[in-house]
Amino acid sequence: EDLARAHPGLVVVELCAYSRLGPWATKRGFDSLVQCASGLAHEHSVALGRLDQPEHLPAQFLDYVTGYLAATGAMQCLGQRSSATDTSFIVRASLARTAEWLKELPRVPTEAWEAAD
Repeated sequence: EDLARAHPGLVVVELCAYSRLGPWATKRGFDSLVQCASGLAHEHSVALGRLDQPEHLPAQFLDYVTGYLAATGAMQCLGQRSSATDTSFIVRASLARTAEWLKELPRVPTEAWEAAD
């Protein structure tokens, strides 16, 4: 917020693992940790039928999706920014919120995946 105030018209993107506020705000984290903390790795393990250990989503999925969402937010702000105003924008994204959003999306039944094999 200080950066946006100091430089009117700037688009700032903030990215964190868990949250910028609350008890986990100062915790560092990365994709695999957030997958475990959010329950996403467990849900993925259950879907794969591997209950003996957490199975993370492939390719650091939360990193990619959160990055795409943050970039989309920045582009949206750039599109709204007017040369006539000095409005700054702040885009905030977190791996944990991305995980929660992904968990809210509908699932393809396991049978559909088995039929594709």
